[in-house]
Amino acid sequence: GNSCDCKQLPWSKSKFNPFHFWMTEKGSAKPHPLDENEGAWIRREHEFSLPEHELMFAQANFPLSYPTQGLRVHPLGTILIPGETTGDICCQLGNLNRNRNVNVEAKGLGTNRLVLTSLNLQALNEQLKFITYTNKLYLPGVAERGNFHFITSTTEGGRRLSFHSCLCLSMRNISELVTVVTKTFLRYDDLKKLIASIREFYPDIHIIIADDSEPWQPITGWRIEHYKMPFAKGWFAGRNLAISQVTTKYLVWVDDDFIFTKDTKLEKLLTVLEDNMLDMVGGAVREATGFSRTYRHKLTISLEKEDGYCLQRQGGYYHELAGFPGCVLTDGVINFFLGRTESIRNVGFDPRHKRVAHTEFFIDGVGHLRVGSCDYVIVDHASKLHLKWFYSNSQKEYVKFRYLSNVIDSHTPNAQQVLFFKNRLKCYNMGSP
Repeated sequence: GNSCDCKQLPWSKSKFNPFHFWMTEKGSAKPHPLDENEGAWIRREHEFSLPEHELMFAQANFPLSYPTQGLRVHPLGTILIPGETTGDICCQLGNLNRNRNVNVEAKGLGTNRLVLTSLNLQALNEQLKFITYTNKLYLPGVAERGNFHFITSTTEGGRRLSFHSCLCLSMRNISELVTVVTKTFLRYDDLKKLIASIREFYPDIHIIIADDSEPWQPITGWRIEHYKMPFAKGWFAGRNLAISQVTTKYLVWVDDDFIFTKDTKLEKLLTVLEDNMLDMVGGAVREATGFSRTYRHKLTISLEKEDGYCLQRQGGYYHELAGFPGCVLTDGVINFFLGRTESIRNVGFDPRHKRVAHTEFFIDGVGHLRVGSCDYVIVDHASKLHLKWFYSNSQKEYVKFRYLSNVIDSHTPNAQQVLFFKNRLKCYNMGSP
């Protein structure tokens, strides 16, 4: 049945939360999309399932029964360790604890090594059923290694095997490492201001522009690539095009109405990214009022009764980055970020989102992207305080398309259907980032 509901949390937007896209047409007799397409999801899960995802145990001739693979824990989350494990357990990326005490002596609760002792073997076996592991380092996709020890027998579990990847080495010059990428539509005046500000601080850095404007004005200059798209092709389609042309190891994404300043230090973002094994790190965008935004938010996806997922978006972050005051680990950031080109390409941007979309990219990146955010690397946002009766023709045309209601974007039923079916969602609780 369709019983999944996102709980109304204190930080949720009451206007939109929780919402279910199939409820947008009241009284509609249209079948529930999840029911209608369940067969497609079953086929997809079968196609992409791998033997290594199955939970397996090693049964030995000595008293060891331990999980060898298939255990999954949400970053910073907690799980029970299944199986009758052992009396001495160690881990590297988290802490061990118990959620029930059955009169067994325990040393090291809340640490990465837990030792259990008891004269009663039955009590010890019972206690081992209630051992929990809590991840303490937010590194999605990284495998944990656990040591299990009993009397004189020791083994390891939780390894992950993979092919070695070739390492791509690059020059350390920021202009050879990084490409600035943007998508523009009918805002050539803003775009030219952006380029001028980039050249003031980074005269040799590459700039790539995807443009679906009409009429089209060619933008030329030193190390500038300007790509023409079909008229009004769309926001995410343009991002895909621009990023597909990047040849440097890293890219910096900016909107076409941003302005570089002395506070736009790309080198600082690069240091944070490389020193913390991140895929991307966002900065802050400063409005004309002087207020800066980072748009940090966390995304949690949970399976509800095996017939769909509940997605929760909550403003905030997981924890600070040690040694980098003002920098944190999170799941989503603002539209000013530096990232690894290959990592961002691998996630990609769904071109069905034509006008308004942002969090959709980070939803696709959950479990794939390690995202950081620093509030001290800042880009300015051009003022939006324009009187309508002084709009130029291009500004009037831009506003008409930007807020068009009959295209797929984040606020139309069609876009919600795309998002919900693509991610097999039952509900999406949008908290304020």
